[in-house]
Amino acid sequence: MMNFEIICISDDMEILDKKDIQWGPFGYCGKMLLLMKKAEMNARGMDFTYNYFEDNSHENAGFSLRGRSVTSNKTGSAEFCKGVMAAYFLEQQYMIGISFIECEGDLEMGYSFIGWLNYLFEEKYIQKNRDAWKLYEIAHYSDEYGYGYTESMIDRYGGNTVRYDGDILGYIEMRVVTDKTSEMETIKKYRRRYKMVGMGIGDLFNTFFDSLDDMLCELRDHKETNMDESDVDEMLNLLKAFYGSDISTEDFLKMCNEKGFEKFGIFTSRYDFPAYSVKAASENYDKDFWELWDYIRGDVNGSKRKFPEIMDSTEPEKPISTQDFFEISDDDMIPYWTDDGDIEFSMELKRWFTELRTRYNAIYETIKVNTRKNYKKWIVGIMYYANWEYYRIYTFENFFYETMDNLYDSRYIALWKLYEELLLDPELEKAGSVIFKSEDEKKDKGILGLYDDDRTRRHLKTYYWDSLPRDEKFNKARTTFRRYMALVANKELRNKVFGF
Repeated sequence: MMNFEIICISDDMEILDKKDIQWGPFGYCGKMLLLMKKAEMNARGMDFTYNYFEDNSHENAGFSLRGRSVTSNKTGSAEFCKGVMAAYFLEQQYMIGISFIECEGDLEMGYSFIGWLNYLFEEKYIQKNRDAWKLYEIAHYSDEYGYGYTESMIDRYGGNTVRYDGDILGYIEMRVVTDKTSEMETIKKYRRRYKMVGMGIGDLFNTFFDSLDDMLCELRDHKETNMDESDVDEMLNLLKAFYGSDISTEDFLKMCNEKGFEKFGIFTSRYDFPAYSVKAASENYDKDFWELWDYIRGDVNGSKRKFPEIMDSTEPEKPISTQDFFEISDDDMIPYWTDDGDIEFSMELKRWFTELRTRYNAIYETIKVNTRKNYKKWIVGIMYYANWEYYRIYTFENFFYETMDNLYDSRYIALWKLYEELLLDPELEKAGSVIFKSEDEKKDKGILGLYDDDRTRRHLKTYYWDSLPRDEKFNKARTTFRRYMALVANKELRNKVFGF
């Protein structure tokens, strides 16, 4: 849903292979047209480059049947990216073991993505375990066997947005092990970065770090007063006892108090993040972290202890509609409208539909089909004009070829004539000019590499299409034409509005 293929047709309507798709002079200077086609599965999987809601294209993404996995390259950061990320979260639901999803170095949280998937497929998906520390540990030991993954993973992984404590605390757990700064400094940095207050988990987040601070201070004081490296062995044995046996929390805390590790015991018994403790020990006593970790690793990973305050989500994420997920209105959902669906158009859009029907009827009454007229050339000219004068106004593939199959049908000719009238409307032309340079600025050629001749075509006022403000990009003119093209391509809605 919402992601599309862009296919090309030449002047004689020949469909070109996808390898011939180019953006730039090849696609926009009269040599070919671009059509929109909803992404669909084929013998190799699914491939798409364009998102309807973002109205932008990116590098190919999709699903590989051969690899049986989601694939993507550069996805941007808007709707196209959200659609691709949702596909990864869907794939994750069927993966065994620990996994996490990152985009451009950011740890991606799944609650809204999973909520949208639950809405689309009427499922009850939950947040799955994506503990970054556990995954990094696996990567580290894989690296020991020559896979070389650990460092590249750390170089790319650096979260910015979070919701669920278990994920972000596991992420920071990984960071305190890998960062070159002291554990205390690393914790301060990430505690400032992640603002949990107001997100429903601030109390737990802050309590966790308060307890961790107490433990680190206790270990530092312990070292300054005792200067005994046997403390490291004591700490490891306490961790081994806690994770490797069924000792009660009360007995464990008593044991820690007897050894002089009260705060250590409190932190360990409340939170399932032993790497913080081991890192503190290795840092205080100048020991190799992995040598210490090896000693308790088997007990930690084999433990069946439950930590009520840090648990994976067990409740399905609340469904989130497509409109809420992409922050769009029902009026933007014309391509997906069905008579029995839940899309409810605004009164303003319904009045527009009524106006269109009135104008269509008037045009239809005046049409006299001339079989000698080259309607194909006329229609192609309208499509070129829309794309040339208003930029990236695409026709849906299904409606284009439906028209070609009914080229001398007065109903289709009337629809295209109405579209032509809309494109030539002075008010809409003025509204559409907001994305272009003024006449005085137009002398500067070469924007997007499209305008290498002396034609008077208006020039985009920004170098990159996606750098335009959203309200300018979706101005009244472009929104009108996009909605009209979506309306005539949606057969069920078109029948409701125009009667066929």
